[in-house]
Amino acid sequence: MDQMDWTGVRDALDACYGIVLQRQALGRVVTVEMEHGNPSCRRAIELQKELITAARRS
Repeated sequence: MDQMDWTGVRDALDACYGIVLQRQALGRVVTVEMEHGNPSCRRAIELQKELITAARRS
C-alpha cells in the first residue's frame, strides 16, 4: 500500500475507534489506563492491529 492508502486506513480506523470511545461513555478526557481497563476498547485495538497486519500482507 502506498502512503495515500495508509492515510485513508488510519483515518478510517481512527474514526471507528472514536465511535467505540463514545459508546463506552468514558468521558471527555480518556486516559490510556481507562482504555486498557475497558474490554471494548481493548478488543477494538486488537481488531485494528489484526486488520493492519492483514493489510500489510496484501
